[in-house]
Amino acid sequence: MKKISVLNVLIFVIVVLSYLSVTFLKYSSIINALLALSILFISTLWILRYNEPIKISRFVLLYISVSLVILTKRFNLISLLLIALICIIADNNNITIKQYIKLSIICFTITIFSYFILGFNKSADTYIWRVASQSTIVRSSLGFEHANQGMLKWFGLALGILTLCNKNNVYKSIFLVLSISIVLYKYTASRTSMMVLLLVAGLQILFKNKLDKDLGNLLKKMIGILPLVYTFVSYASIYLSKFEYINNLFSGRFVLYEIYTDLVGLNWFGSSFIEENAMLDNSYLHMFLSKGVIFSIAYLIFIYILITKTKHLSTCDGIILFGYFTAALAETVLFKFDLIILMIIILYKKNNVVGVVSGEY
Repeated sequence: MKKISVLNVLIFVIVVLSYLSVTFLKYSSIINALLALSILFISTLWILRYNEPIKISRFVLLYISVSLVILTKRFNLISLLLIALICIIADNNNITIKQYIKLSIICFTITIFSYFILGFNKSADTYIWRVASQSTIVRSSLGFEHANQGMLKWFGLALGILTLCNKNNVYKSIFLVLSISIVLYKYTASRTSMMVLLLVAGLQILFKNKLDKDLGNLLKKMIGILPLVYTFVSYASIYLSKFEYINNLFSGRFVLYEIYTDLVGLNWFGSSFIEENAMLDNSYLHMFLSKGVIFSIAYLIFIYILITKTKHLSTCDGIILFGYFTAALAETVLFKFDLIILMIIILYKKNNVVGVVSGEY
C-alpha cells in the first residue's frame, strides 16, 4: 500500500459503506461494523508500517476510546478511536476534496436512479402529519432507508461542493446546490438540511469577498467551541416543551428530549437504550445521553483542539463547519463517518495542521 494513497482508500471505504448502510437497512448493523473494522484495520496497518510520530491529543483520544470500550463492552463507543486514527493518517498525508465529491455523486446518483427506475426502497416512503400546517405530507425515501437519510447524504455532498466556493464562482455553485436541494426537499420534506444549506449559502454570499481569506485565531476558537455552546443550547431547549405551539412547530421534539433526559439522565458511560431505541434528532443530547459524559467531553475537547490548531482555515471552511455543527442541533450527524471524513478533509485539505511531532497537540 502506497503511503500517499491510504487516505484515498479510507475515503472510498467510508463513503461507499456509509451509503450501503442507509440503503440496505436489513444489513446496516453488519455494514456499520464492517466500516469500523475497515477503518481500524487500514489505519493500524499504515501506522505499523510507516511508524510516524503521533500527536499527544490523538494518543489520548485513542486511550480514552479503548478504555471506554473495554469498561462498557460497547463496541459503538469506538467512534473516538476511529476519528483519532483517521486524523493520525491525515497528519502525515496530503488530502483532497475531489475524490469525496466524485464518489458521493456516483453513489447518490445510483441510489436515486434505482429508486425512480427500479422502485428500490420504495417501501421506505412515509406519510407524516405536520401539526403546524395541519396537513399530511408524503416523504419519499429516494432509495434510502428514510427520507431524512436521503437528504443528509445530499447535505454532505452539497457541503463538499460548497467548500470549493470563492468570490468568482460562489453564485454559480450556490445556484446549483440550492436548485437541486429544493427539488429534493419537495420529495423528502426534510427541513433541517434545507434550512442549513440556505444558511450556509447566505453566509457565503454575505462574505463572498473573504471566502479565501484565513480566519483569525479568535474566529477559529469560536468555531471550535461551537459544539459546546450548542450542547448548552440543546439542554436549554428541553424547557421549550412547556410551550405547546413551539413544541408542535418542531414536531414534538422538545417533549421527546425531556422524556429521554428524565428516563436515563446523565452518566459517565451513557445508555445503550438511547443508542438502540430513542428517536433523538439532536446530536448533542444524543451523544451525552447515549455515549456518556466521558466520551462527550473527550469529543468536545478534541474537536476544539483540532480546529484551533489548524494553521490555515479559510472563511469558506469556517462557514461549512458552522453549518455542520448547526445541523447537529436537529439531526444525528456528529458520528456519521461520511460527514466526519468531509470535516477532516476540510481541516486538512491544505495539509494545514500545525506540527507532526508527538510533543505537539
